[in-house]
Amino acid sequence: MNILFISENFYPESNALANRLYDHAKIWVKHGHQVTILTCAPNFPKGKVFAGYKNKWRYVETIEGIKVIRIKSYIAENRGLFRRILDYMSFGIHAAIQGLLVKSPDIIIGSSPQPFAVFASYFVAKLKRKPFVFELRDLWPESVIAVGAMGKQNILLRFFAWTIKRMYKFADIIVSVTDSFKKFLVENENISATKIIVCKNGVNLNEISPTVTREFLRSQYKLEGKYVVGYVGTIGMAHSISTIIEAAKTNDDSRVHFIIMGAGAKAETIKQQAEKVENITFVNSGSRQDAINVLNMLDASIVHLKNTPLFKTVIPSKIFEAMALGIPILIGIKGESHRIVIDEAQAGCEFEPQNSHSLNKAIALLQRTPYDPQKSIAFVKQYFNRECIATRMLQEISERIY
Repeated sequence: MNILFISENFYPESNALANRLYDHAKIWVKHGHQVTILTCAPNFPKGKVFAGYKNKWRYVETIEGIKVIRIKSYIAENRGLFRRILDYMSFGIHAAIQGLLVKSPDIIIGSSPQPFAVFASYFVAKLKRKPFVFELRDLWPESVIAVGAMGKQNILLRFFAWTIKRMYKFADIIVSVTDSFKKFLVENENISATKIIVCKNGVNLNEISPTVTREFLRSQYKLEGKYVVGYVGTIGMAHSISTIIEAAKTNDDSRVHFIIMGAGAKAETIKQQAEKVENITFVNSGSRQDAINVLNMLDASIVHLKNTPLFKTVIPSKIFEAMALGIPILIGIKGESHRIVIDEAQAGCEFEPQNSHSLNKAIALLQRTPYDPQKSIAFVKQYFNRECIATRMLQEISERIY
């Protein structure tokens, strides 16, 4: 199969979308498929083009057998609504044009959360008369409303909402990353369940290996003898990292130390809130491997989102990375993520979202609770192995198309 995948994020960026797509593309190539990724110059989340790249009109490279076409777009930091929309729109418009130049794709896949990559994919698929696959990673615009970025009555938002609903209808196949998203589409958007495939996030178990020891990193950050809990990921509007800051301020256990690693729209605000808090260390965002190394250093990984009904439907990919490393999870999310971590994997402790007191209670409980890392590693290997997920995704797409 010849696959054209349109996505604004791709390797060497290291957010959840880029990681998933990079892993999937390598697996598909290994299985004999041709994969073309139409993307832009890597710049997320700081809005600065990575070293070794330029924001050219068109640049083609090959990465592990994957053909990567990088196109020019307006680049903005992951903060500020107006400039981010310009970023999304410029990529979507240029991707729609460049996608038409890609020869003989069998299917065209577009991935949210930003909607313009999906719009471009539909446009290319329609003109080329090829199947259009919508990979649904976030409910849009519901997620924008949930974090308060735009109001429900915003004219632009209402236009996007109307357009996204059309994409649901026009897609030949929708690949949902959660069961909850599928349920939402069936019950709220009247989409047939038969055209929805659920392919959740997971981990490539061959590439989740640390390259430095936890002892080395703890020594580097002067954390010997500490019980280290940390958040590794995007510091955005949805994540309420201020809850973690407040927990650090009020935690009275001298052994407990907090690590925060990441970048995003709220990063500078969070750092200001944490000024003079002695039991917090900030680690600059880096590569995917850097994140794995820091995650492996932790005694517990904090996974947290704002306490809104919508976030009961999401599953952050960082829970699978923590489990694959045998790191227990402090989960501050209700719904599907909670069910996986607490009920199914028994891979940590829960706390009430946006409740710092509850987080500190969970930290204290986890310190007293025996934890078998091999159990969570086996769970991920059985149910969330990305090799199996990526292979099944293409198999199910093929069965429905041909």
